[in-house]
Amino acid sequence: MEKETGFSPEKEPTLSKEIWIIDDEKEIIKGVLRFWQMKTKNLGYDFKHFETGQSALEEIKKRKESKERLPEMVFVDGELEKDQGELSKGVNFIKEIRSIDGVKQPKIVAHSSDFANNVELLMAGADLGFQKQDITKSAEFLQDPEHYKHYFKKPEEE
Repeated sequence: MEKETGFSPEKEPTLSKEIWIIDDEKEIIKGVLRFWQMKTKNLGYDFKHFETGQSALEEIKKRKESKERLPEMVFVDGELEKDQGELSKGVNFIKEIRSIDGVKQPKIVAHSSDFANNVELLMAGADLGFQKQDITKSAEFLQDPEHYKHYFKKPEEE
């Protein structure tokens, strides 16, 4: 269920669609992002990588306070080993995002190399999941998200 926004129109970006990836495997993600950028270069995506869930949550809270739009999509790994405590699990990161009121919730994509982690992320509130190593499939999704709309766990609200 998407939550209502309290954003003022003048603060909403109009040109790019922001996509975040939360993953502590910096070198692997560099390659994934290069591939995604190559496959989506004319689609207006702006990719941002966070190595920790904590840094992404801080950005979300900052944006909520300043009434800025959250990203359209957030890809989340199942194991965030650079985080401390509960946030070292992507499941808990997703629960934190889903508990934030007063913002339009982003689509969350489970993005782990471990199938069991992806299942846990989906159960925690992710909308869709891709194996991290299947970058071709995730790039196809970014090229045409509407094609995957029927795979989303939660129905779209009009």
